[in-house]
Amino acid sequence: MPIIDRSIPADVKFREWLQSIDRDRDGRVSEQELREALRALGRRWTGWKAARAMKHADLNRDSFIDGDAEIGELMSYAANWGIVVTRDGVMKTR
Repeated sequence: MPIIDRSIPADVKFREWLQSIDRDRDGRVSEQELREALRALGRRWTGWKAARAMKHADLNRDSFIDGDAEIGELMSYAANWGIVVTRDGVMKTR
């Protein structure tokens, strides 16, 4: 379970993180953007992990993470990787 500041829900913090990795500001996250974000977190095998995350969370198979359901799926999947929200809202790995 992600570590969170109790005053701000985890899903809000996760959405803020997704907005920060949305490089082209189109309101959705591509596999490439996710790969770069995982690399910035110091993760290994980022291409494979991003592809797996997209397969798991991209419910409508449009190659983007967007919408509440897909964001929720990605958030759950990210917890499996040990990605947490710190008290100051920064995403990092345990």
